[in-house]
Amino acid sequence: MKRKAVTKEQLTAELKKLRRRVIKLKAFEQRYKQAEEELKKLATIDTLMEVYNRRTGLALLENQIKQANRYNKALTICYIDLNNFKEINDSYGHKEGDEVLKLVAKLVKETIRDSDVVCRLGGDELLIIFPCCSLDKANAIWKKITRRLGTVNAERDKPYQVSLSRGFAEYDPTRDISMEQLLAIADKEMYRDKYC
Repeated sequence: MKRKAVTKEQLTAELKKLRRRVIKLKAFEQRYKQAEEELKKLATIDTLMEVYNRRTGLALLENQIKQANRYNKALTICYIDLNNFKEINDSYGHKEGDEVLKLVAKLVKETIRDSDVVCRLGGDELLIIFPCCSLDKANAIWKKITRRLGTVNAERDKPYQVSLSRGFAEYDPTRDISMEQLLAIADKEMYRDKYC
């Protein structure tokens, strides 16, 4: 059986169809990659505070502890709690409470070092991971955070002050301590700061 001859016009039309399909496929591929990135972000980032979520933060802490052990370096964590957050929510509404959470997260992120990590543990609690950082250095960074918070409070026209309680724990690779124990120490110190 003989094949029909294909005309130049038919080839041109077919080529145009293929080009349109390629363009559509590329657009689909781009949308797919964007959706994949968005899902990845949603799985790792707390969308309100725009910091790592608890699961990701704790995985990063576990990794930093391994690095501290491997390179025999100090590691400090800081457990943070927003004081009187329930009262802010109850008195001024959840929208105002959300704005306070965003403000605190932004202030902390802008003040810590590039190598430091901040995550939301839940509610109004944050964790800062200070890799290769002694307790003294982490405390110096904390002082910058509190100074900036004082400035922000002075500039805001609000009937309440934003304040934070913090608890530090320093990881020493020469001591046998688990991540859970380290977090418990920092949590206990935070409550001591809050109520003493």
